Amino acid sequence: TDTNTLAGAEALVRWIRDGAVIAPGEFIPVLETGDSICVQDFHIFEQVCRDIRTWIDAGVEPVRISTNFSRRNLADPRFSEKIRNILAAYDIPKRYIEVEVTETISEEENDRLSRFIHEMRESEIAMAIDDFGTGYSSLNLLRDFQADVLKLDKSFIDRHTDTKRDSVVVSNVAKMANELDMSVITEGVEKWEQVEFLKSVNINMVQGFLFDKPMPKEAFEERLRHKVYE
Repeated sequence: TDTNTLAGAEALVRWIRDGAVIAPGEFIPVLETGDSICVQDFHIFEQVCRDIRTWIDAGVEPVRISTNFSRRNLADPRFSEKIRNILAAYDIPKRYIEVEVTETISEEENDRLSRFIHEMRESEIAMAIDDFGTGYSSLNLLRDFQADVLKLDKSFIDRHTDTKRDSVVVSNVAKMANELDMSVITEGVEKWEQVEFLKSVNINMVQGFLFDKPMPKEAFEERLRHKVYE
């Protein structure tokens, strides 16, 4: 927000059926009942790598693209290997990729996530913790997992952001993350007042409808060519 410049994007999935867009809330829960969600995750990730390769070959400078992976992938011992193999197949510079996972819910998942993050860091692939603040173990998460990016859930700014309590909580979460060498992105930003509040607590990376709504690839390619928001 210091320069109003596009610095990254998130790959989202939509299902278009008979010309209508089916919201992910209608089909993702079905996929999550089994391993189909893992198949979809890697389909999206490979498409992201394919698009980045196309942009690079066309002389268009990409930004870092984050891709979500379900916690179910953590049970796959080849999870990180599969990611590395796809990056290598498309010869994607690692600075253009960010892998997102959400908070885990069990001790077994915690161990798997910790191992996965370690493998990603060893491979110099950026890791982001998504929806931070929605679970009850958030502070433990900061302590235990050496991720690169912390994505603050929009609930931090959905309500009033003009009280001392808001400022203290958000600014100190950001301060802790920065001291742990993590960058902070706030999700769900829709108003300029939210931007000003976040800047006042030293958070200048935001994501939300205020700047762009989800868009098809062709529209995003045009955004890549004109990264500064007027």
